[in-house]
Amino acid sequence: MEETQNFGKLLKQLLSDKKISMGRLSIETGINKSTISRIANNKQKPNINHLKKISKAINISLGELLKAADIDIKESCTEETNTVDKIIENDYFNTDDVLKFSDKLKNKELENNIQKELNKYGQYVQTEEGKDLIHRDFNKKIETLSQTGQFISTLKNLYERFCSINITKKEFILIGAALLYFILPVDLIPDFIFPIGFIDDMIAVNLVLNMLIPVNSSIKNSQDD
Repeated sequence: MEETQNFGKLLKQLLSDKKISMGRLSIETGINKSTISRIANNKQKPNINHLKKISKAINISLGELLKAADIDIKESCTEETNTVDKIIENDYFNTDDVLKFSDKLKNKELENNIQKELNKYGQYVQTEEGKDLIHRDFNKKIETLSQTGQFISTLKNLYERFCSINITKKEFILIGAALLYFILPVDLIPDFIFPIGFIDDMIAVNLVLNMLIPVNSSIKNSQDD
């Protein structure tokens, strides 16, 4: 598959093979023609939203486009490509399959941007406004999804922990940041792109869970002493 800098060349070739103009692609995807032009000329990197729309418009696997755009999916490429293709169907939303895919997705730029948001929300959750927002809106957001699965269960467990009186300040800040990320429309990957839009929420939760491991280990060690 082509390297990132050649994604535009690949897109142009696909459009040429399928006899689709950039203008027609713009109409069928709803992506601004100037944006498509920048992507085709390697002046702008496509995001997952762009790739999802393009994959449907030109009938090519989203998994292939993700790899072409240098969003690295680790081993088992065939299996993961099939998973991606399956979860973008309009009537399909299984959070466990999306969680599995998010674990395979390695994009340092995305992770860095998510971490910046988490740092910002870590400050916000220490305010009364931030804390009240979580208590007011968490259950509402969960209800709008009407879904179950590991990711939803993890969020509910984090919220239960957040509400506990037996929580350290570090845990309160980390968990609160993850919950705010889930509740607020960050739009690194818009939530309305079901279920792809929740991949960044899952990455945010995983980042926080990894940061909580040394915190919980420290608490356990102090209790054992």
